[in-house]
Amino acid sequence: MYAVCAHAFACVLSAVEAEFDAQLAARKESVAAHEEPRLRTARYLAELSKFRLAAPSSALLRLKLLLDDFNGSNIDAACALVEGAGRFFMRLPESKVRMENLLAVMMRLRNARNLDSRHAAAVDAAYFACRPPDAAARRRRRPPLQEYIRHLIFERLGQGAIVDVLRKLMKLPWADCERYVLKCMLKVVRVRFSHISLIASLAGGLAQYHESLGVALVDCVLDDVRWGLDNPAAGNYQKRLAEMRLLGEMYNYMLMDSK
Repeated sequence: MYAVCAHAFACVLSAVEAEFDAQLAARKESVAAHEEPRLRTARYLAELSKFRLAAPSSALLRLKLLLDDFNGSNIDAACALVEGAGRFFMRLPESKVRMENLLAVMMRLRNARNLDSRHAAAVDAAYFACRPPDAAARRRRRPPLQEYIRHLIFERLGQGAIVDVLRKLMKLPWADCERYVLKCMLKVVRVRFSHISLIASLAGGLAQYHESLGVALVDCVLDDVRWGLDNPAAGNYQKRLAEMRLLGEMYNYMLMDSK
Protein backbone atom coordinates (compact mmCIF):
# COMPACT_ATOMS: atom_id res chain seq x y z
CA MET A 1 0.00 0.00 0.00
CA TYR A 2 2.84 2.37 0.87
CA ALA A 3 4.54 1.70 -2.47
CA VAL A 4 1.52 2.71 -4.53
CA CYS A 5 -0.16 5.27 -2.27
CA ALA A 6 2.09 6.81 0.35
CA HIS A 7 -0.47 9.50 1.24
CA ALA A 8 -3.14 6.95 2.09
CA PHE A 9 -0.73 5.02 4.26
CA ALA A 10 0.25 8.20 6.11
CA CYS A 11 -3.40 8.53 7.08
CA VAL A 12 -3.41 4.93 8.35
CA LEU A 13 -0.28 5.52 10.44
CA SER A 14 -1.73 8.72 11.88
CA ALA A 15 -4.92 6.87 12.80
CA VAL A 16 -2.96 4.09 14.56
CA GLU A 17 -0.90 6.60 16.54
CA ALA A 18 -4.01 8.62 17.46
CA GLU A 19 -5.81 5.47 18.59
CA PHE A 20 -2.84 4.44 20.73
CA ASP A 21 -2.66 7.91 22.33
CA ALA A 22 -6.40 7.93 23.01
CA GLN A 23 -6.24 4.53 24.67
CA LEU A 24 -3.26 5.66 26.74
CA ALA A 25 -5.14 8.75 27.90
CA ALA A 26 -8.34 6.83 28.75
CA ARG A 27 -9.76 7.37 32.21
CA LYS A 28 -8.88 4.69 34.74
CA GLU A 29 -12.44 3.50 35.02
CA SER A 30 -12.52 2.72 31.28
CA VAL A 31 -9.08 1.11 31.09
CA ALA A 32 -10.48 -2.44 31.26
CA ALA A 33 -12.60 -1.82 28.17
CA HIS A 34 -9.52 -0.64 26.26
CA GLU A 35 -7.19 -3.43 27.39
CA GLU A 36 -7.53 -5.77 24.41
CA PRO A 37 -7.72 -2.96 21.79
CA ARG A 38 -4.61 -1.42 23.37
CA LEU A 39 -2.70 -4.69 22.94
CA ARG A 40 -3.78 -4.90 19.30
CA THR A 41 -2.71 -1.33 18.65
CA ALA A 42 0.68 -1.89 20.33
CA ARG A 43 1.31 -4.98 18.21
CA TYR A 44 0.18 -3.15 15.08
CA LEU A 45 2.58 -0.28 15.79
CA ALA A 46 5.40 -2.76 16.42
CA GLU A 47 4.81 -4.44 13.06
CA LEU A 48 4.68 -1.11 11.26
CA SER A 49 8.02 -0.22 12.84
CA LYS A 50 9.65 -3.51 11.79
CA PHE A 51 8.61 -2.92 8.19
CA ARG A 52 10.05 0.61 8.43
CA LEU A 53 6.62 2.08 7.78
CA ALA A 54 6.73 3.94 11.11
CA ALA A 55 9.75 5.76 12.45
CA PRO A 56 11.40 4.13 15.49
CA SER A 57 10.87 7.33 17.43
CA SER A 58 7.09 6.88 17.22
CA ALA A 59 7.08 3.51 19.00
CA LEU A 60 9.87 4.42 21.41
CA LEU A 61 8.09 7.60 22.50
CA ARG A 62 4.95 5.62 23.29
CA LEU A 63 6.97 2.97 25.10
CA LYS A 64 8.40 5.70 27.32
CA LEU A 65 4.91 6.98 28.08
CA LEU A 66 3.86 3.47 29.06
CA LEU A 67 6.87 3.14 31.35
CA ASP A 68 6.06 6.48 32.97
CA ASP A 69 2.82 4.91 34.22
CA PHE A 70 3.96 1.29 34.51
CA ASN A 71 1.01 -0.54 35.96
CA GLY A 72 -2.03 -2.52 34.95
CA SER A 73 -2.74 -2.71 31.25
CA ASN A 74 0.17 -0.37 30.51
CA ILE A 75 2.49 -3.23 31.46
CA ASP A 76 0.80 -5.52 28.94
CA ALA A 77 0.98 -2.90 26.19
CA ALA A 78 4.64 -2.15 26.91
CA CYS A 79 5.48 -5.86 26.81
CA ALA A 80 3.61 -6.28 23.52
CA LEU A 81 5.55 -3.37 22.01
CA VAL A 82 8.93 -4.62 23.26
CA GLU A 83 8.26 -8.22 22.32
CA GLY A 84 7.06 -7.21 18.86
CA ALA A 85 9.80 -4.78 17.83
CA GLY A 86 12.36 -4.50 20.63
CA ARG A 87 14.93 -6.77 19.00
CA PHE A 88 14.54 -4.83 15.75
CA PHE A 89 15.19 -1.53 17.55
CA MET A 90 18.24 -3.05 19.27
CA ARG A 91 19.76 -3.78 15.87
CA LEU A 92 19.16 -0.32 14.41
CA PRO A 93 22.09 2.04 15.05
CA GLU A 94 19.79 5.05 15.39
CA SER A 95 17.57 3.43 18.03
CA LYS A 96 19.91 0.98 19.79
CA VAL A 97 21.01 3.24 22.66
CA ARG A 98 17.52 4.54 23.35
CA MET A 99 16.06 1.04 23.31
CA GLU A 100 18.74 -0.19 25.70
CA ASN A 101 17.93 2.65 28.10
CA LEU A 102 14.20 1.93 27.97
CA LEU A 103 14.85 -1.77 28.55
CA ALA A 104 16.96 -0.93 31.59
CA VAL A 105 14.17 1.30 32.95
CA MET A 106 11.61 -1.45 32.38
CA MET A 107 13.69 -4.01 34.29
CA ARG A 108 14.32 -1.56 37.15
CA LEU A 109 10.58 -1.00 37.44
CA ARG A 110 9.97 -4.74 37.31
CA ASN A 111 12.38 -5.32 40.21
CA ALA A 112 11.31 -2.30 42.24
CA ARG A 113 7.56 -2.86 42.08
CA ASN A 114 5.60 -5.72 43.53
CA LEU A 115 4.20 -7.01 40.25
CA ASP A 116 1.90 -10.01 40.17
CA SER A 117 3.33 -13.23 38.72
CA ARG A 118 1.59 -12.77 35.35
CA HIS A 119 2.99 -9.30 34.76
CA ALA A 120 6.45 -10.27 36.04
CA ALA A 121 6.53 -13.21 33.63
CA ALA A 122 5.35 -10.99 30.77
CA VAL A 123 8.12 -8.46 31.43
CA ASP A 124 10.75 -11.22 31.57
CA ALA A 125 9.48 -12.74 28.31
CA ALA A 126 9.59 -9.37 26.57
CA TYR A 127 13.11 -8.66 27.84
CA PHE A 128 14.48 -12.01 26.70
CA ALA A 129 12.71 -11.72 23.34
CA CYS A 130 14.66 -8.50 22.92
CA ARG A 131 17.89 -9.80 24.47
CA PRO A 132 17.93 -13.60 24.26
CA PRO A 133 20.33 -15.29 26.68
CA ASP A 134 23.52 -16.64 25.20
CA ALA A 135 22.98 -20.19 24.06
CA ALA A 136 25.04 -22.60 26.07
CA ALA A 137 27.69 -24.30 24.03
CA ARG A 138 26.31 -27.62 22.98
CA ARG A 139 28.68 -30.54 22.90
CA ARG A 140 28.44 -32.35 19.65
CA ARG A 141 27.11 -35.87 20.06
CA ARG A 142 29.28 -38.41 18.27
CA PRO A 143 29.11 -42.19 18.03
CA PRO A 144 30.96 -43.91 20.90
CA LEU A 145 33.64 -45.27 18.57
CA GLN A 146 34.47 -41.76 17.31
CA GLU A 147 34.58 -40.43 20.86
CA TYR A 148 37.02 -43.19 21.75
CA ILE A 149 39.27 -42.37 18.79
CA ARG A 150 39.25 -38.67 19.75
CA HIS A 151 40.13 -39.57 23.34
CA LEU A 152 43.13 -41.60 22.18
CA ILE A 153 44.46 -39.03 19.71
CA PHE A 154 43.60 -35.75 21.43
CA GLU A 155 44.21 -36.73 25.05
CA ARG A 156 46.20 -39.94 25.50
CA LEU A 157 48.70 -39.19 22.75
CA GLY A 158 49.72 -35.94 24.43
CA GLN A 159 50.47 -37.80 27.65
CA GLY A 160 53.38 -39.64 26.06
CA ALA A 161 51.45 -42.91 25.71
CA ILE A 162 52.16 -43.30 22.00
CA VAL A 163 52.78 -47.06 22.17
CA ASP A 164 49.55 -47.60 24.10
CA VAL A 165 47.58 -45.42 21.65
CA LEU A 166 49.06 -47.33 18.69
CA ARG A 167 48.08 -50.68 20.17
CA LYS A 168 44.53 -49.59 20.91
CA LEU A 169 44.03 -48.08 17.46
CA MET A 170 45.26 -51.33 15.91
CA LYS A 171 42.45 -53.19 17.68
CA LEU A 172 39.72 -51.10 16.04
CA PRO A 173 37.71 -52.20 12.97
CA TRP A 174 40.04 -50.43 10.57
CA ALA A 175 37.76 -50.38 7.53
CA ASP A 176 35.22 -48.35 9.52
CA CYS A 177 37.71 -46.14 11.37
CA GLU A 178 40.54 -45.25 8.97
CA ARG A 179 38.98 -42.07 7.56
CA TYR A 180 38.06 -40.73 10.99
CA VAL A 181 41.52 -41.52 12.42
CA LEU A 182 43.04 -39.56 9.51
CA LYS A 183 40.64 -36.65 10.13
CA CYS A 184 41.58 -36.49 13.83
CA MET A 185 45.30 -36.63 13.09
CA LEU A 186 45.06 -33.72 10.65
CA LYS A 187 43.00 -31.71 13.13
CA VAL A 188 45.56 -32.21 15.90
CA VAL A 189 48.29 -30.92 13.59
CA ARG A 190 46.32 -27.73 12.90
CA VAL A 191 45.58 -26.88 16.53
CA ARG A 192 48.47 -28.35 18.54
CA PHE A 193 51.87 -27.57 17.06
CA SER A 194 53.70 -29.44 19.84
CA HIS A 195 51.95 -32.71 18.88
CA ILE A 196 53.17 -32.77 15.27
CA SER A 197 56.09 -35.11 15.93
CA LEU A 198 53.80 -37.43 17.91
CA ILE A 199 51.31 -37.56 15.04
CA ALA A 200 54.07 -38.36 12.54
CA SER A 201 55.39 -41.11 14.83
CA LEU A 202 51.89 -42.55 15.27
CA ALA A 203 51.26 -42.41 11.51
CA GLY A 204 54.58 -44.18 10.90
CA GLY A 205 53.60 -46.98 13.26
CA LEU A 206 50.12 -47.39 11.77
CA ALA A 207 51.43 -47.26 8.19
CA GLN A 208 53.48 -50.41 8.83
CA TYR A 209 50.19 -52.30 9.06
CA HIS A 210 47.86 -50.04 7.09
CA GLU A 211 49.85 -48.49 4.25
CA SER A 212 46.79 -46.66 2.94
CA LEU A 213 46.75 -44.39 6.02
CA GLY A 214 50.30 -43.18 5.40
CA VAL A 215 49.57 -42.54 1.72
CA ALA A 216 46.35 -40.66 2.52
CA LEU A 217 48.09 -38.52 5.17
CA VAL A 218 50.90 -37.56 2.78
CA ASP A 219 48.40 -36.75 0.01
CA CYS A 220 46.30 -34.54 2.28
CA VAL A 221 49.29 -32.61 3.60
CA LEU A 222 50.78 -32.11 0.12
CA ASP A 223 47.41 -30.86 -1.18
CA ASP A 224 47.21 -28.38 1.71
CA VAL A 225 50.78 -27.20 1.06
CA ARG A 226 50.04 -26.65 -2.64
CA TRP A 227 46.87 -24.73 -1.75
CA GLY A 228 48.86 -22.58 0.67
CA LEU A 229 51.43 -21.77 -2.01
CA ASP A 230 48.67 -20.74 -4.40
CA ASN A 231 46.89 -18.68 -1.72
CA PRO A 232 49.62 -17.01 0.38
CA ALA A 233 47.35 -15.18 2.80
CA ALA A 234 48.94 -13.87 5.99
CA GLY A 235 46.21 -15.46 8.09
CA ASN A 236 47.33 -18.94 6.97
CA TYR A 237 50.93 -18.53 8.16
CA GLN A 238 50.62 -20.73 11.26
CA LYS A 239 48.78 -23.42 9.33
CA ARG A 240 51.42 -23.48 6.59
CA LEU A 241 54.20 -23.61 9.19
CA ALA A 242 52.54 -26.63 10.85
CA GLU A 243 52.15 -28.38 7.50
CA MET A 244 55.82 -27.90 6.61
CA ARG A 245 56.85 -29.15 10.05
CA LEU A 246 54.69 -32.25 9.51
CA LEU A 247 56.27 -32.85 6.10
CA GLY A 248 59.69 -32.88 7.74
CA GLU A 249 58.54 -35.23 10.50
CA MET A 250 56.91 -37.60 8.00
CA TYR A 251 60.21 -37.74 6.09
CA ASN A 252 61.99 -38.62 9.35
CA TYR A 253 59.56 -41.51 9.92
CA MET A 254 59.96 -42.66 6.28
CA LEU A 255 56.36 -41.97 5.30
CA MET A 256 57.70 -40.14 2.24
CA ASP A 257 60.99 -39.78 0.42
CA SER A 258 62.89 -36.85 -1.03
CA LYS A 259 61.39 -37.38 -4.49
